[in-house]
Parts: sequence; C-alpha cells; structure tokens
Amino acid sequence: MPEGINGDLSGIDFHLDVSGLFSEESYQRDLDQIFRKSWLAVGHDYDIPNAGDFRTRTIPGLNYNILVVRGKDDRVRAFHNICRHRGNMLVCKEKGSSRQGFSCGYHGWTYNIDGSVRGITDRDQFPPYGNEALGLKEIRCEVRHSFIFINFDAEAASLDDWLAELAPDNLYEGFFHSFEKTNLYSATIQCNWNIVMDAFSEAYHTLFVHKNTATDYLGGDDNKMRHVPAMDIMDLHARHSVAANPSHKWADTETLAYRHTNRAFPSFDSNSEGLPPGLDFGNLQNWAFDIVKFFPNLILLTGRDWFIEGYAWPSAADETIYEWNIYHRTPKTYGERVAQEFSYVIGREIACEDLFLLERQQQALQSEAVTDYFLSFQELVVAHHYRSRNRMFDKAEG
Repeated sequence: MPEGINGDLSGIDFHLDVSGLFSEESYQRDLDQIFRKSWLAVGHDYDIPNAGDFRTRTIPGLNYNILVVRGKDDRVRAFHNICRHRGNMLVCKEKGSSRQGFSCGYHGWTYNIDGSVRGITDRDQFPPYGNEALGLKEIRCEVRHSFIFINFDAEAASLDDWLAELAPDNLYEGFFHSFEKTNLYSATIQCNWNIVMDAFSEAYHTLFVHKNTATDYLGGDDNKMRHVPAMDIMDLHARHSVAANPSHKWADTETLAYRHTNRAFPSFDSNSEGLPPGLDFGNLQNWAFDIVKFFPNLILLTGRDWFIEGYAWPSAADETIYEWNIYHRTPKTYGERVAQEFSYVIGREIACEDLFLLERQQQALQSEAVTDYFLSFQELVVAHHYRSRNRMFDKAEG
C-alpha cells in the first residue's frame, strides 16, 4: 500500500463485483437506502442571504420538489414545495424573494416563510382543522461550510455525525463564502450515477483521457503516473490531494490568460499559506487541488483561488443528471475576468471528455460480459465508494 494513506481500510475490496449494478432493482435500492437516508447538499446559504430569499429545485429520482427559504430568524429551512390543501406546487419560480410568504395559485392558501399556514380562503367552510396540521411539510435542514444539507429521513443521524471528520466549522472557515458562481451547467448523461462518482475519484485516468486538453498539468518527472500523495479514508466520505507538475509547460493561451492574475487551471498556485486547514490537508510542496467526496453524490475540487462542485443525481438506472458549478473570486479587473473564462473553457472541455467516456463505459458494462473491476491502490477512493454504499445497505437492512 502506498504512503500517504490514512484511515480504516477494512472492508474495502479492490476486486469488485459490479454485476447487477445497472438493474432497476439496484437503482431503487440506491434511492431508498441511500438517497432517502443521506444528507444531501442542495445549494449554498449565501444564495439566500436575506429573510424571504428562496430557492426551489427538484431532487431527481426521488421526484421531490423542495423549497429552501431563509426565515426572519435567519434560519435556513427546507420544505416540500406542496400546498397542504390539495397538493398543488406552491412556488413555481426557481429563485426569488418573498418576505411576506407564499401564496398557492390554485385556491389562494398562504404560508409564512417559516412554513406555518397564514391564511385559508373561505375558512368557515372547512371543518375545524388545527393550523399546526396545515403548515408546509418540513424537511430536516442544516448548514455547514456554506452548504445547505437536507435529509428526508427523520430518524437519520445528525449532520455532525454524518460528516464526522469533515464536520468542524474551522475546516473551511470563510473559504466558500469568498467566491461567486461564474459558470454552471447541467447535463443528462446515459450512465449510472455510481460510475459518474467513480470517474472523479482518481487521477489515474487523467494521463490518458485528458492528454490533449490538460497534457502535463499533474504529476511530473518524479510522478509520471500521477500517483496521489495524500489520501484520507473515512467511514463514508473520502478526500485526496492532487500534486501539480512543477515542470508544467505553459501554452501561449495560458501565458496570456494568467499574465496579470492568479493561476486557476491547468496551472496552479501551490501556496496554501493563509488557507483554512481543510485546504491542502496533505501539506504538499507542489499542491494542485484537493478532491473531497461527500457521500453519496457530491464531488468537491478545491484550489487556492477557485473551487468546483459536481453533483451526480440518479434519474434512472442508466441515467444521471450531472451538475457542474465553477466558482472564482469576484474579478477586479478585465484581466482576471479573461483568466476565469479561460479556466472555465478548459475545465468544461475536461468534464465533457469524462462524461463522453462514461456513456461508453455504461454501454459496455450493461452487456454484463464483464461484471467485475480490478482496481489499483490509486483507485482506493473508487473501492471506498462501494464500501460506503454497502454500509448504507447494511444499516438500512438491519
């Protein structure tokens, strides 16, 4: 086993049986025993900074539409976006602000931003229902590291327990709040969500899949196969630090883009001085970025002056909605804006290479001519994903 690996590796199998992974039965098991019982990140608290600010979104697979809103008490709450009268969708906008609350367009019922019912039209024609039974159906909701997490299971462990080593507030203190979303896109890809998560869990593939878009940005003469120098394996989550290539040769476009500003991608600023302790946790000399895997479906890439979040939402046994959001610090000059656009274009092309390959992998594996993986130690986080998956199954099934 390589150096730099920390954590409990018990139960991790490098020879994986993936037979049946793409069946309808397996898909439903993932939804029922993982996604209905996990803490899922659904946005950032700074997207709803003021009382009455809200976001709505659909949770694919589960087919829930949720309403997330900041209350007058500054608390962020989540609700099923359904009027309690006859089940109409309450809020149709994806985002907005409504300090006075929400009104159903069907029969005019109104709700306060804390979810309590405020008004019922023609009230005297209803039996004496108590107001406490008529409020919006609340979903467990907590905020950590600016991320808004929800959980549909009333009996699930607390978010602190779920995040475990990734829970302390100081881990990323002030980091995520210092950025703004510069680009985002969503793609529906024809592959299972598990193999999407696999692809972003190792650096082994980058030497081959990204040979034309990011030729020499990782590794180097002393690390030609781009081995990961630091890796933390937790109960359900994992993270690893990626090493930059100190001999990276800048392309002309890269030189032009980063001439007057901070580097972002595919060349990196390895200086992690002043960053919170969750960044460059391996204290690397040539640090590129960290990849943090929040089980089940969030991949977080964190560099000095940027971060990327990727969500793999299962929408069918052989289909995933993949969301990819890129964040930079607010540009102060035109040069910084050009550099950010350059970084985005390169990152987008790299992501497209990954997603195209995943559809071909799905097509091949679905034949079940091959039903097992032979993994290397560099693919430990891939193997760990399936241990996490099995632990969720074991817990759900008692």
